[in-house]
Amino acid sequence: MRALVEQQAVRVEGLVGRVAELERWLGKDSSNSSKLPSSDGPFAKPALKRSSRTRSGRGPGKQDGTSGATLKRVEDPDETVTSDPEICCGCGDSLVDAPVFDERRHQVFDAPRPLFVPR
Repeated sequence: MRALVEQQAVRVEGLVGRVAELERWLGKDSSNSSKLPSSDGPFAKPALKRSSRTRSGRGPGKQDGTSGATLKRVEDPDETVTSDPEICCGCGDSLVDAPVFDERRHQVFDAPRPLFVPR
């Protein structure tokens, strides 16, 4: 019985060393060894990027208290373009009697002419 216990103790000691070696091997990635980043696997998380800049507390956009301005859509446009395709570009079927299922409106604003044109 004593011989069996000694054999098992030697075996357990060898297995403990093997487990430690495997844990060390599994803990290696591109950040702590010479392995390539592509060998890290699909579940490897990149290190968090922390900025040294601090937030000012102001939100993005215009400052509070100033009046906003937007370009409004005109009621009577100068030009209207209607696009009615006769056939489907995917299957080639006729679209003559097909119902309208989508309508898009675009308004183009021209830039004003410059007051002074340099020569």
